[in-house]
Amino acid sequence: MSGRLSPKLFNLQQGILKEAVRFVPETGFTNLTLLSALKAYSKTQNVTDSAISKMFNRGFPIILVEFIVRESNAYVQNELLKKYNKESLFRMIQENEDNYLSGRYRLPEVKEVAVDSITYKLSYLNPFLEQWPNAVALEYSVSNIPYTMLNFAQFTDTAAHVMERVENFANIMEPIRNILNSKKLSHFIPTDVRKTSDCGNKYTNNMVFMRTSIQGVPLSSGPHMGESSFSFPWFTKRAKVAALYSLSMTSVLGDTSFNKNETKNLLMSIADTIF
Repeated sequence: MSGRLSPKLFNLQQGILKEAVRFVPETGFTNLTLLSALKAYSKTQNVTDSAISKMFNRGFPIILVEFIVRESNAYVQNELLKKYNKESLFRMIQENEDNYLSGRYRLPEVKEVAVDSITYKLSYLNPFLEQWPNAVALEYSVSNIPYTMLNFAQFTDTAAHVMERVENFANIMEPIRNILNSKKLSHFIPTDVRKTSDCGNKYTNNMVFMRTSIQGVPLSSGPHMGESSFSFPWFTKRAKVAALYSLSMTSVLGDTSFNKNETKNLLMSIADTIF
């Protein structure tokens, strides 16, 4: 495991893996890819046989697969949090404020987050799809399954976390929207514009009220509802994302349609069914 490597060896391993990634489309998850990476890497640093055996003690091919999987997980996480963080959700409301208050604009739903998580994942893996059946075979070799499950759980946990945040944000904002639409409660809303956005634009009174009302409110509790109870909705979200990914990956590996449109249509169809 890379966690047991010295910092120097770990950094060396990561550098070789990053170099190796660009050779995968041509030579796949093989030791030939390692040789190509070492040839390019050895121009700046000498890599001994002893170091190679320590860095890739489980075999270079599977460690390269897992490196790409973890990188894809990080990419999915960054993209989801960029699109669905609290500030981005408020920006969606701000850009559609009148329609949101009148009920003509809705915030993103968990289905959209789930579809995006799969779309981002497949997009990242797209350069390696021709070689990916071999990657799957390596992942599900008996000795590698624990690592595979851990990486897959990381992906589904990320999706479930963002899905929960988006769902809770919409649920919390609904009564706030009703307050803003209530004439009886309108006198509680401040009448001065008190805040400025990062872009220098003034927030309306309604936006100030919405932002203040939800300030400090947690949007995700994770897999636990309390100190000892598990959140069933959390695990349901995870299971749905897992099913969506498995079916989409199976489809995309055999998809010869333009721009993988058959898989995209299948993804939307399944998402419409299970969400």
